[in-house]
Order: sequence, then structure tokens, then C-alpha cells
Amino acid sequence: MHKLYWVSWLTFKEGIKHRILYGIILFFIFAAMTSLVFADFFAIDVVKVGIDFALSATSLTGLLVLFFLCIPMLNKDLDKRTVYFSISSPISRSQYILGKFFGLFFILFICMLILGILSCLLVKIFMTLYKAYIPLNFSWAKMVLALAFNLLSFLVLLSVIFFFWSVSSKGFIVSTFSLMAYIIGTNIAVVKEMVSSHPGVIKHIVNFSSWIFPNLSYFDLKKIAAHGLDIAPSYILKISIYGCFYIAILLILTMMIFKKKDLA
Repeated sequence: MHKLYWVSWLTFKEGIKHRILYGIILFFIFAAMTSLVFADFFAIDVVKVGIDFALSATSLTGLLVLFFLCIPMLNKDLDKRTVYFSISSPISRSQYILGKFFGLFFILFICMLILGILSCLLVKIFMTLYKAYIPLNFSWAKMVLALAFNLLSFLVLLSVIFFFWSVSSKGFIVSTFSLMAYIIGTNIAVVKEMVSSHPGVIKHIVNFSSWIFPNLSYFDLKKIAAHGLDIAPSYILKISIYGCFYIAILLILTMMIFKKKDLA
């Protein structure tokens, strides 16, 4: 456990000092200020749009952290031979993978905590400026829940990144396949519904893909938060288990592949 903590702490310490992290957060602040400038164009739905924008901006910013911080940090370990030093120490490859994952998890958690506070502040400003347009069923609990599921979706995607990184250490390949997984994951539910009434090869391919790729649309609660819609506790539990199970499976596969990976 101490070895796992050591790898996690070094990863977190390296990532939290990275300049690009602060640039990404500044990007979110700039986007939030821009949304306030153009808020009057959205008429009576201005607060709903503000909530949706805050959560969408958080999602985009989280993706930037994954692709412009997490992936380069993983590749840097191989490029600068840091991984060789780590696994030459009394640390197993499985401990190294788990340590890196939890280190990047804590970075994502801190980012989401900061972005979540900024998102809530942005929504509060919208509500203060446009009190007459606050959704009747708005709930801060649903806002926080949407942010929490945003984080869970990032962790699922992070596990996908780890899997592709264990297969190929080339940053471009990891980024490309991870982006493909993200695009498929966010659209697989819509595509599956579209082809449900069209029997044939395409339907089987889509159904097979829905079992392989993570269905990231499950974690998207922007509509629920913006419109104050009801959400069943059973749904929250089901999606939480789905996300954790998917992460666990991919991490196990990653460790299995990485154990046999030739790092020479």
C-alpha cells in the first residue's frame, strides 16, 4: 500500500504543478464570462441555458485535462524513462498502473472540485441576474449530482486511456483511439435507437459496440439538472455500478497487458 501511495503521490505532485492545468482552468473562466455576455440572447430560458452551459463547459474542460495532461504524462514516463526507474524499484507493474491511475484520479478530482465550484458560482450569477427565469424544480442537489457523474464519466474515459496506453505507447495512437471511444460512447445510445427498427448486419455491429465501448450518455445529467427533472435512486445506483465495473474491468485488462509488455 505504501508503494501504491508513493506512485500516486508523485503522479499527483507532477500533474498539479503542470502549467497546462492552470491554462485549462483559465479557459473555463473565460468561457463562463463569455456566456454571461451573451446571456440576453436566450430569452426566457436563460437560466436553463446557463446551467446547461456550465455543465457542458465543465465536461469540455475535463476532456482537455484528460487529453492534454493525462495522456502526455503517461507518455512522458516512457519517453524520459521514468517508468524504468519505477518498475526497477521494488514496485510491481500492477502497483505502478494503479498508482498512476489513482494519481491522475486525484488530479481530476481536484479539477472537478474547482470547476464544480466555478460552475455553481456561474449558475448563481445567472439566477441573481435573471430571478424571474429560474426553473421551478431546480435543485442544487441535482446540479452536484450532474457534476459527480461528470467526474465518473472522466474516470471511465481515463481507464480507456490506460488500456490503449498499455497496448500502444505512442501518444498519437492513444489519443486517437481514446477520442474515438469517447465519440462512440457519447453517441452509441442514439445510434442504437436509430437502427433498432432496421434488422441486419449494422444492427448487430451497433449492438456489439454497445457492449464493448462505454455508454457515456448514461452519465450525462445536464438535462435533468437544467430542467429539474426527477431521477430514480435506482438509476443512480445502476449507473454508478456500471461505471465502477467498467473501470475495474479495463484496469484489470491494462495490468494484464502491461505485465507482458516489453519496455526495453
